[in-house]
Parts: sequence; C-alpha cells; structure tokens
Amino acid sequence: MDGYIWMPMSEEAVGRLSPIMEKAYPHLPDETTSFYQKRALYPEGCFILVPEAEPEHILGYVIAHPWRLNDIPPLNSIIEVLPGGCDVMYLHDIALIAEAQGIGAARAVLTKLDALAGRDGYSQIAITAIPQAVDYWHKRGFEEVHVPQLDEKLMEYGIGSKYMLHKVITTAEPEVAR
Repeated sequence: MDGYIWMPMSEEAVGRLSPIMEKAYPHLPDETTSFYQKRALYPEGCFILVPEAEPEHILGYVIAHPWRLNDIPPLNSIIEVLPGGCDVMYLHDIALIAEAQGIGAARAVLTKLDALAGRDGYSQIAITAIPQAVDYWHKRGFEEVHVPQLDEKLMEYGIGSKYMLHKVITTAEPEVAR
C-alpha cells in the first residue's frame, strides 16, 4: 500500500463520503447524517484512505464501532448511543473507489481494526456482507454465521447477504498498518 495511508476520519471528511458510498452501494443508500452520528459515537473506528501526497483526496473510508454479537445495527438509522453489552467490533461500512481497489487497502485497514478491537477487548469483528462480497470476506478470514433472528434484517441488504465473523488477530498497534 505504498503511497497511501488510512488516517482518522475528521468530521469535515464525513461530508465528503457520499459520492464514494453511492458508487460502492447504489442499492443501499445510507444517509450521511448516520455517518456523522457513528463517527461521533466511536471516532476511533472511522478512517479515510488517502494518497500520502494528496491527503485531501479521499479514496475510501471505513466505519466500525462496538456492537452486540449476533445482531446487526439498523440500516440507515441514527444510533443515539451504543447499546449495552457490546461484545464485538462491527464493521459497518467499507468503501473504496476503483483507483484504490487492489492495492491492499482493505487488508491494511483490517489489520488496523484487529488491533483496535483487541485493544478494546473484542475478540471478533462482525460484518454484514452483501452477496457480491461474501467470497471476498471469506478470503479475509470471515466465516458465515447463521443467526435465524437476523434473516429479516439481512434481507434489507439484499438476497444472499450474510452475517460473518472474523477472529481478531492482534499483530499491530491501532495507529500502524499503512
């Protein structure tokens, strides 16, 4: 990932994520307002991908926050407070423009999230994988977990979406992983 860096997401950067989100997930509109709220709740889990030479040029983003195992946060909603009993890091969203795909950005940010989750005492990262991304996440160490009470929520993401878990591997500090 030479020449690129995942850096903390500023509040100003949140307002510039919509075009990336709309290209990556045109079928899953999420209001920018919910991104502001998720960042406010857990800024440690929000990052933007930028070229080191042009840090104002956002190529991608990731939003992750604590959540409850075997549960999915409501899609396109404002979360006022994190629920009690959080026991997993939830990877809410990751999106990269075409220019940033294939450079190892997802692998680098997953390393960063592993370290963050480990630091905060979580042993797993959860994700809701849309159908076209299930194989991708399998290759990154995520395993499908069928939780019957999630079937209806998963349909909001599209037929074939899967709830997946990844065991945290803590090999780096949260601020590392370029």
